[in-house]
Amino acid sequence: MSRDGKVELIKERADIVTIAERYIKLKQSGRNFMGLCPFHNEKTPSFNVSPDLQIFKCFGCGKSGDVITFVQEIEKLDFREALEKLAKETGIQLDDNEDKDPNLPLYTLNNLASEIFNRLLKVNDEALKYLTERGITENDIDKFKIGFAPGNNIVLNKAREKFKLPNSTLVKSGLFVERNGALRDKFINRIMFPVTSSTGKIIAFTGRVLPGNDYGPKYLHTPETPIFHKSNNVYGLYNAKQAIRKEDLCIVCEGTTDVIAAHRVGISNIVAPLGTSITEGQLALMGQFSRNILFIFDSDLAGQRALERAFLISEKLNLSSYAINTTPFKDIDELVHNNSAELERKIKEEKIDAYTYLLSSYMQTLDLSRMDDKMKLKRYIKSLLDGVSDKTRLQFYIERTRNITGRLNSSNEKLDSPSIYSTPQISNRKLSFEELYLKALLSEDSITFNIEHSLEYFRDPDIIEIISIIKENSPIVTKWLHKKLNEQQKVTIENLILQKTIVSYEDSTDIYNRVREAYLKEKISEIGARLAIAENIKDNDEIDKLFKEKNDLMTKLRSLRK
Repeated sequence: MSRDGKVELIKERADIVTIAERYIKLKQSGRNFMGLCPFHNEKTPSFNVSPDLQIFKCFGCGKSGDVITFVQEIEKLDFREALEKLAKETGIQLDDNEDKDPNLPLYTLNNLASEIFNRLLKVNDEALKYLTERGITENDIDKFKIGFAPGNNIVLNKAREKFKLPNSTLVKSGLFVERNGALRDKFINRIMFPVTSSTGKIIAFTGRVLPGNDYGPKYLHTPETPIFHKSNNVYGLYNAKQAIRKEDLCIVCEGTTDVIAAHRVGISNIVAPLGTSITEGQLALMGQFSRNILFIFDSDLAGQRALERAFLISEKLNLSSYAINTTPFKDIDELVHNNSAELERKIKEEKIDAYTYLLSSYMQTLDLSRMDDKMKLKRYIKSLLDGVSDKTRLQFYIERTRNITGRLNSSNEKLDSPSIYSTPQISNRKLSFEELYLKALLSEDSITFNIEHSLEYFRDPDIIEIISIIKENSPIVTKWLHKKLNEQQKVTIENLILQKTIVSYEDSTDIYNRVREAYLKEKISEIGARLAIAENIKDNDEIDKLFKEKNDLMTKLRSLRK
């Protein structure tokens, strides 16, 4: 069986209600179960579990997912660790035989290169002198397996001596480049920083030039390989993950030496992107270990732009983002070098939410006595808040906006016009009649459609399509229906199933009549508007036609009310 097949089998065998009840008390509510959310403080239950779809969702904090996600979140595990835990419980054997891994030669080559680089560093006085001047200690070198690559095909020759691998595999590792049919070492005269996966495997390298070396860019990274994708990996995660779980905070900084410097002063819950802007894949990876992310970027314009991007991605992933800077020092490395205790103080005392940081920083660039700068500020606020979907955080940000911008001038003008804020979809809002109707159909083990009902009165295209599938295939079960839907439609029925309102199939006819009533009222209102236009231009034929249509609709509406 494939790995994906085993993952699905684990999901089928590990009942989410049984697993969740080990951590929280659940009470049955209709076909679902409800309880107090274990991921945020609340007094009224908003945590819902669907045994039919084997998913959970909290309508308070927004966390959702399947049984594997739940175990990851509740026990602060990464995906692999949660999968192994559930596999053991469900009696499913995961295949850990690395000999069958087609990428094993790439890991082996990286391990060999790391050992060579580390050994060569310890006998290279120039490289060691440079690192010592940067404050990097012998303990840092051992902990992060820092090395030195002189070039001269030392790694290539050793790899060929030790392993019988084709040139195509050597090139695929990213350690070597091919020119005119000949291979050579990629990294020449560089300090080497191995990049590890979250499980500790060496997957890539970052090489920094020594002073006086003009060969290539300042930092050179392993290219994309089958085991390394820059946008989905970060530097230092393996060394940081336990501290991230313990502190429930992941610190993101600019570079590798910043990570090493932070570890040196006891702050180990820290990682860095790999020479690229922060990506959704990188933040999603960090989010497996903590939902709280602290960004420490430069305080210049580039740093501000990087933080804006990081904030918007964090909101998309439902992560809580925070920010500080290292002013008056350039970066963490320089700060630690000058004052070893200052980084910890800044984290404890200066950490604020990223939205407040961004808004306050941006306002410092404006002259708010000028109308055009006020308009710039409104547009900036809207650009940030448009990306916020979580109801609780949006309300917090709006309140922060009002506090920060509350006294812009003598008239106490505020930038709190509701029109500049996004309005999120609130999943526990009052449902429309069309949503209630679909929820009533979904309330049964065997989902059926009443053939006496007509879809002509429904207006929501997603709901029409979902009900059409039910109509054409009934009777069906929820799980079968879920697999037939697109991603948006899946979200629609997941939210309906988990939403706290309780309705039954017996209610469907009454709800259907309310759908018809709402439809008829809307059509009558539309005709009223068209009548006003026709009367204004004295189009008697149109007036007569519209009056007839309106009377027919009124007759249908009165019949519903009897």
